[in-house]
Amino acid sequence: MLKIIRGQANTVITTFTERTTLSPVYYLWRVKREQGLDEKTFITPTDLSSYTSRFNKFTITESDTENVTNGTVKLTSGRYYYWVYQQSSSTNTDYTLASSLVEEGLMNVFDTPQQAYIEPTYTEQIYTR
Repeated sequence: MLKIIRGQANTVITTFTERTTLSPVYYLWRVKREQGLDEKTFITPTDLSSYTSRFNKFTITESDTENVTNGTVKLTSGRYYYWVYQQSSSTNTDYTLASSLVEEGLMNVFDTPQQAYIEPTYTEQIYTR
């Protein structure tokens, strides 16, 4: 599950290369809020991974000012479903025109970093015979 904090640049690690067949490739994201009709599409910029055969690394910036062809998008806090498509266009934001689906999953968007961290709770139990 991916985690996004509102109002900041977020690093996400994925495994798109496993199902990618295009070169060069641009990744088109389609995100849909679990509760509500919020749906957005955006393109993540260049893969930042030094080991793309193992994993992909992108920056998704959550901001009030969107630039959907550069990975900057405005999101409401909550849970989202996401689908990522490969394509040869760096400007197309219509997922029905993309080449093929490379990954899908869940993404949580939080208002603050503190909300994103859930401290585990431990209970100590003493058993006697």
